[in-house]
Amino acid sequence: MRARGVAESETLARLRPRCPTLKSPVVPEDPPPVLTARETELAALAAAGRTDAEIAAETRLSIRTVQTHLSNAYHKLGIRSRAELALRLDEPSGLRTQQGT
Repeated sequence: MRARGVAESETLARLRPRCPTLKSPVVPEDPPPVLTARETELAALAAAGRTDAEIAAETRLSIRTVQTHLSNAYHKLGIRSRAELALRLDEPSGLRTQQGT
């Protein structure tokens, strides 16, 4: 039975890119991206309009570390700007955060 589930998952993974608008209760949607607690924290500060330097000072991180966390969050969310980040944070299904990070 487990082999069948794995085969179905592989088939779905292969077919989903061909049918990006497919909506079906049989075919589950991709879950929202999962950000670390730190990525979520810094994303919220960036979306609120703070600069990298302001975020770094407030969180006692280096500017480069802030930039790395934000870059990771942008990549996971498939976005490219703070404006897109702010819009994404406002979505009801917006972000999930890893537990314990």
